[in-house]
Parts: sequence; structure tokens; C-alpha cells
Amino acid sequence: MNTDSLLRAEPTNTAIQAASVIPYRHEAPLFWISAYLAVSLWLLMLVFTVGLIIPIMLVLGLLGIFTHSLLIAWLKGNSVRVTPEQFPDLHHLFSQSCQRLGINHPPELYLAQQDGMLNAMATRFMRRDYVVLLSAVVDALDDRPQAIKFYMGHELGHILRKHLSRHWWLWPGMIYPLLSPAYSRAQEYTCDRHGFACCDNLEDAKRALAVLVAGPERWKSLNLSAFEAQAKASGGFWMAVNELTADYPWLCKRMMVLENRSAVFPRRSFFAWMIAAFSPAVGYGGAVIGFLYWLVLGCVILALVVALLFTPSNWSLPNVFSKSAVMELVLKSFGMGEQPPVERESETMEPSEDESPDGAVAPETPAPVPAASESATKQQ
Repeated sequence: MNTDSLLRAEPTNTAIQAASVIPYRHEAPLFWISAYLAVSLWLLMLVFTVGLIIPIMLVLGLLGIFTHSLLIAWLKGNSVRVTPEQFPDLHHLFSQSCQRLGINHPPELYLAQQDGMLNAMATRFMRRDYVVLLSAVVDALDDRPQAIKFYMGHELGHILRKHLSRHWWLWPGMIYPLLSPAYSRAQEYTCDRHGFACCDNLEDAKRALAVLVAGPERWKSLNLSAFEAQAKASGGFWMAVNELTADYPWLCKRMMVLENRSAVFPRRSFFAWMIAAFSPAVGYGGAVIGFLYWLVLGCVILALVVALLFTPSNWSLPNVFSKSAVMELVLKSFGMGEQPPVERESETMEPSEDESPDGAVAPETPAPVPAASESATKQQ
């Protein structure tokens, strides 16, 4: 990167007017829904645990602090903190981005190396904010340094919108399918607008995203219009179901929304909504769990239907849905139920004395009472 020309392009003391960034239209409603559910769950846990949730969360919070300290310690020990003396070109771009977004107390900026990974991130620890640029992104945009401000502005947007500081108390409302991924995707759209606000023009913002699409070299020749046209397929089942369960929108849609905030995308598949509605909020891959849910549910329903079809006619409907009857039905559907008795070949047998020729049992004849002798009678 040509540091001298970049620093001469605009003096560091030049005042930059703060931009007014309008958040993505769905972010605020999704936040309030998540906040309502989160507060409700906190109150329920507080009541049902008789206050025991408080010490439990304190212990978990302390564990989270120690775990997160590993990242901060790694940044300070293995990454480079960007200052006016260390990489002044990046510090200059970062100062411009902070001024553009009206940030008077800039967070700490670090440059990290992660085996060629193209990304950036923002984090918060002990009430202090950090922005991390990965060196592969910076190197890729060596010919277009102003586009680096898109990544800076995007991460600064997370800080400005308090996406990091709200996370600890909002997490009970972020466990719901559909809701949590939708709120995360809305945050990304909003932060893309912050990144765009920091760029000098739309082309810089799009080329910054193009690095994530085509890599550190091919982004320069990427046909942006053709790539944006790929969003027309996002309504299909496979693209829709995997986006509905993901925390990030498709890059072709993010690039398209940068230019046209009112862009209309194809309606998502109904079956994609059904799968995503039962997929846990775990990011990419949640659709697999949702598919397994419907698969297991379908097998259980099929087993019950098959068992009911082969149920004896003398069974009553209430008995069919009793606990023991349901278990027997399921076992029968898999061939594991009680087997009918095996009939043996009849043997020719003579009727017994107690049995009539037609098989009926003859009534017993009482035995005659013996007559008492005259001598015995007289003696008595």
C-alpha cells in the first residue's frame, strides 16, 4: 500500500461530517420481539428457580469472562495494535471511519494474521471495544485502500448499534428458530450500511464485498451485476432453507441491497419455512436438524397410521390411544407385537365318558345315598 500518497490525499486533521445511517427496516422490530421474549424468560427462570438462577448466571458469567480473555490476550500478544506510529496508513483510514460515524472515542484496532482468512471482527471485553482486521483482507485491497474502510465501518456499526453489549442479556430471546437468525441477518444489513457510509463511493463498498466472494485476486475482475443477479435463485428451497437458518445473508443479496435498499427478492419456498421453523438457532447447518425433526415426526405418524389400519375391529378408539395400546400399536407396526397363537392340527379323539358325542359335556349324576341297615337304625 502506498502510504505516502494515502496520507497526503487528506490530512489527518481534516474535519469529516458525521453520516446519518438508517438501520435496516427489520432490525428494530426483531430486536423488540427478542427483548420481550428474553425478559419474559428471565422472569420465568427467576420465579421457577426461586432466585437460584442469579448465582448460576454469575458463575457462568465469570466463566465466560475467563474464556473470552483468551481472545483478548491472544490479540495483545500475537497481533499488531494499529497506532499513529504502527501502520499509520491504517490508523488514518480508521480515524476517518470513526469521524464519519460520529465516534469520539475510537476502539482499539488490531491487525491479525489468520492463515489467509478473509474477514474482520468486533468484540467487547470488560467494557472496552476492539476491532480486528485480518491481514489477508488488507493485503487483498492494497490497490484499493479506501475499500478497507468498508470493513472498518461494518465492525464499528456493531459497536454503535450495541450488538455486542446487549448480547449477554438478550441471549434467552436468541434461541428461537427463525427469530434469532432473522435478527442476526438484519444486524448484518445494518452494519453494511455503516460500512458503505465510511466509503468514498458505492464501488469501493461493493469491491470490498467482492473480496469475500472471489478471493484476494479475482475480486478485481468480478462482474458485479452478474453476481448480484444470482440473488434471483434465493427463493428456491435449498437456498431459502439454508438462509433462514443462517446468521448471515447471502453475499449476492448484501451487495444488491447496498445499491438498492428497497430491493425485492423472490419469495422463499413454503417448505423452507416449515423446515426452518423447527431448526435450532445454530447458524449454518441448522436446517439439517430441522429436516431430521420432520423426518422423525413423519416416521412416528406413519407408524401410528399403519398400526391403526391393522387394528382389530373390536378395539374401541379410546382404548387405541391409551398408553399401553399406543405402545402395542407401535410395536405391531414394526412386527414386534404379540404374535397370535399357532393352531395345532386336530387329532381324532374318542369322546370321554363326561362328553357327549357332539362335544357337549354331560351333566353329572349325583351318586345314590346308601340305605342304612335296620340294626343301625334301631341302635341310634
